[in-house]
Amino acid sequence: MVCVPFFFGLREISGLRQWAPPHMRDDFSRFELVAASMWRSSTAVLGYTTDKEVRLSFIINVRGHAGTPLPEGFYGNAFAYSTAATTAGELCGGGLGHTLELVKKAKSAVTYDYLLSVADLMSVDFGWGEAVYGGPAKGGEGPIPGVANYFLWSKNGKGEEGTLVPISLPKNVMERFQLEVAGLRPSSIGALRDNPKINVCVI
Repeated sequence: MVCVPFFFGLREISGLRQWAPPHMRDDFSRFELVAASMWRSSTAVLGYTTDKEVRLSFIINVRGHAGTPLPEGFYGNAFAYSTAATTAGELCGGGLGHTLELVKKAKSAVTYDYLLSVADLMSVDFGWGEAVYGGPAKGGEGPIPGVANYFLWSKNGKGEEGTLVPISLPKNVMERFQLEVAGLRPSSIGALRDNPKINVCVI
């Protein structure tokens, strides 16, 4: 596995918006644009069959959400997992607008009733003894690299602020992924092809 960081500043985000249908370009957040684009790009290069189900799971902060009563002064965890799912064929063939709608729908599915329903899972007893762990596999580091990726607020070498997304993929598909992401920003394709060296940060 190799890990390559991808930076999305104002210029890159503006470029991503151009791939969305004109009537949708201002309806989505930076997270939704980057997550949808990276999901489509990684699915495209991993060689899944068109009927293979692919998923994007992410954490949603529920503080301040309508209908989510948290007591004043509460400083504990207030988040939930949500998942967007479709087939590889629909994801890659449906355009960025379709993927953005899937991400937005998964986010809006996290309601107060949803939170109550998943809270019940915290104490499920299957009769096998107490759970050691329940949730997504740890990824991006350690023994299972590449299962999870992170969005980090960062600055690039020019001092521009933006979102840094370290992506872990098998080495044999990383270069194709880099070209796929570069295709979202046409001005960078030439530079990438002239210098396709992969920066390895996880092996």
